[in-house]
Amino acid sequence: MTSTAPFAPEPDDDEREALIGRCLEDIEREGPAALERWCERHPEHAAHLRAVVHRLHGAGLLDTPPVPQPALPDRLGRYRLLQRLGEGGMGVVYLAEQEPLGRRVALKLIRPDLLHLEGARARLLREVAVAARLSHPGIVAVHDFGEQDGVPFFSMEWLRGCSLAELVQALHGRDPATLRARDALDVAARRAGEAPRPDPLGGELAAAFGGSWLQGCLRVARRAAEALAHAHGQGVVHRDVKPSNVMLTPEGRVVLLDFGLALHRGSTRIRRTGVALGSLA
Repeated sequence: MTSTAPFAPEPDDDEREALIGRCLEDIEREGPAALERWCERHPEHAAHLRAVVHRLHGAGLLDTPPVPQPALPDRLGRYRLLQRLGEGGMGVVYLAEQEPLGRRVALKLIRPDLLHLEGARARLLREVAVAARLSHPGIVAVHDFGEQDGVPFFSMEWLRGCSLAELVQALHGRDPATLRARDALDVAARRAGEAPRPDPLGGELAAAFGGSWLQGCLRVARRAAEALAHAHGQGVVHRDVKPSNVMLTPEGRVVLLDFGLALHRGSTRIRRTGVALGSLA
């Protein structure tokens, strides 16, 4: 989920561009302490400098450890934060409990260090609006939206399992000839903290994941394509389909995530000229 690139200053902002360059040179030589020194010298640019370092580090373009992000509260509205689940280019997702229902959900909010960026809030609002239009078992369901202390957030169903990116990583190095379709379910179960299902599989899982590795991969691809077809039928184009945005649950459900870059028919694009959207290859 990538948005306005903070390391691409506006063309007429030569002073800030030069400041960023000198700051990055010092960070390469001295480490994170250099960033704090530059932020103290130029408080009017501190938020932007921190965002630059976070994004460059996240893209693998800066070796220095990331700058600590501002602390989050234990609660946001009716939600009690329990555990950090993951982070994207613009958002961070937490496991949370919705009170007083006691329901566990995935709570997504803008990364605190990026709240000041132009378009960040609009992208989150657009993601909620777009995802809420869709109702399909292959698309993550949105429950609620709120804001606290200037931090907008929304809740969605909590999915246990693994992304396809995590699945590929878990099976890296295995001989494809030795893999079975059910190996994908076993990885999803382990990521969810569950024991793998007994062999042989039964019911619908036997039909979906009881065959060869190729058959299982085709089944996953078909389910993801069906979810995309539903979105397209509602006038929504995802624009960021990739392995990390597709989940596989231990029950064999394939779910499309992250509509932060999606466009709905007739909507306004939120981007800056010359900025690439989506993840780097």
